[in-house]
Amino acid sequence: WEAQGFTRIGEFLPQQYAVQLMEIFEDDTFRVTPMELDANNAGGLVITGIGSVVKKAALVVSPITEGTRHPTNFDLEIILPGPTGP
Repeated sequence: WEAQGFTRIGEFLPQQYAVQLMEIFEDDTFRVTPMELDANNAGGLVITGIGSVVKKAALVVSPITEGTRHPTNFDLEIILPGPTGP
């Protein structure tokens, strides 16, 4: 038997993600910014101008692990800026 077309793996297949921020500006132009992730699939982005210069924003999370088509879970945390000043 030859393992052609198969990949030998352990019990778990580590998940990988591609995460991109899409910003749509008031003039209807847009920008797509990839989020860099560390070895733990953690990363962060700052959106400046939301509600003024940035009309809409969407975060696209794509599981890209080769060899699986199973759904995956991820955690997303949104931190809103607090009030500034004393």
